[in-house]
Amino acid sequence: MVVCILYYIADILDKKYYYCGQEWSDVKAKLQELGIGKPDPMSA
Repeated sequence: MVVCILYYIADILDKKYYYCGQEWSDVKAKLQELGIGKPDPMSA
């Protein structure tokens, strides 16, 4: 059995959906691309 987790972000006001990827780091990158959040200062 293979389990694949895909992350999406939904903008319910504009009725848009954004595919983010399969890893949490992909979600963080997409959020930053959309102008949400800041880079982690500890990872630099």
